Amino acid sequence: MTNGRRSKVLAIGLDACDLEYLQCYLPHLPNLQKLLGTSTLTELNTTSAAMDASVWPTFMMACSPGEHGYYFPFQWHAQTLQYQRIGGGWLPFKPFWNLLRDRGCQVGIFDMPLLPLPVSSGDRVHYYHWHSQDEGIAYRDNKTPLGCQIIKKWGPSPLYYDIPVDKTAEQLERLRCAAIRSAETRGEIGKWLLEESDWDLFFTCFSELHRAGHYLCPDPAHNELPLMKSDTLIDVYRAVDRAIGTLLSAHTAQNIPVILFSLHGMGPNNSQVHFIPKVLDRLFAGPGTDSAAHSIAPQRSLFRWLREKAPAQLQQTIARNVSQSVRDWVVNRAFSSGIDWPHIPAYGLLSGGQGYIRYNIQGREKRGWLVAESEQHHQIKTLLKETFFSLRDTHTGRPLVKQILDIEEIYPGPFAKYLPDLSIIWHELAPTRKISSPTLGTLSGRITTGRGGNHRPKAFYFCNSKLPEQITRQVTHIGELYQAFNYLLK
Repeated sequence: MTNGRRSKVLAIGLDACDLEYLQCYLPHLPNLQKLLGTSTLTELNTTSAAMDASVWPTFMMACSPGEHGYYFPFQWHAQTLQYQRIGGGWLPFKPFWNLLRDRGCQVGIFDMPLLPLPVSSGDRVHYYHWHSQDEGIAYRDNKTPLGCQIIKKWGPSPLYYDIPVDKTAEQLERLRCAAIRSAETRGEIGKWLLEESDWDLFFTCFSELHRAGHYLCPDPAHNELPLMKSDTLIDVYRAVDRAIGTLLSAHTAQNIPVILFSLHGMGPNNSQVHFIPKVLDRLFAGPGTDSAAHSIAPQRSLFRWLREKAPAQLQQTIARNVSQSVRDWVVNRAFSSGIDWPHIPAYGLLSGGQGYIRYNIQGREKRGWLVAESEQHHQIKTLLKETFFSLRDTHTGRPLVKQILDIEEIYPGPFAKYLPDLSIIWHELAPTRKISSPTLGTLSGRITTGRGGNHRPKAFYFCNSKLPEQITRQVTHIGELYQAFNYLLK
């Protein structure tokens, strides 16, 4: 069904599609190559460097992280001292398409990542869920007649819920096949929704690139030639390319503007996040501790110990056989229990690989005691930065930390209090197992997420309909991309 009222726009998100990888293999992706041949590719600034998962809320709400407060799908709630799903209304959600709705536009949203579920469909905005990287059971929130039919017609996504643990070669092969099937099915579902629903602006997003990028990202040391046998990620890109061809074959998608975009990229994993708990434990409890951080005990948690020591296959088996609420409870016990709140001045936050630290600020955290902007607060801040900058890879002598960002300084706003205080940016160094510091000595650890790839701050978009120079000058950041939709829907 079509409404025939105004020009239509199809928006296709390529979640964590890496620009360099895409350009390298573009000759093997005919549908993407054809679209790019009729448009100009524009690189965008992104919030991914500071907080990688903040990109989708920044895009959807057209404002900075300090103005929306979202940085992770399972993020810290300072008043409950636990991690919570970003749904439930504890952070406001005001997407830019609500303004389009108020102008009379019909908007369809199919699997937008990091939506604060549940969201309600209305007269002109309709949400359809099947699967996204951060939520494998989003389909349970389908409330529209068409949405309810998706699982009946196609079943759940074969990708299931992401469990970041070490994977065997057999499991990686199953993941590759599942990502291919998921992408191809997404193309079929998307075409069906395009033809059966009433829309002026329709969004869909391929999260398969995100999942596959984490686990199938090729090792640059063995990727000198395109399409090497060791590079299985290209198979998923090809499946997405075929699915895009399926979308564009919908009769309602003929001869309309199409915008493809990616809000961050994916490259070889350089995360050293596995050392953050160890550094904080030793910094705030070991010999030679600065007087500003005296009498501080490290986090003691049986669940944290089990998460670090239990075999990956056992963790994966357990996780696949329990509910999301049980998984969330276990993660909370591993990352938030055993903290000595009356004494700890700063603590690490759960992330997908970035280094997040938050101060235990009085009046902000439920059990905070550190007075904001006090002399002691500044001492702790200096101590943390000096310590992390001093870390070296024991084998090569190279520094681990490239930059430490004060989040509220770069993203001020009324919701900055929900964000990490510090974000540690790692050097381009493969995850190491042993580090040293003049003050902390030697620390050993191993990354156990199984991820060979992780996010990097590369974003872009292209449109097969020529945009005026005024719009292209204005759209330089992922939070400004909505202006292109606004223009095309006039």
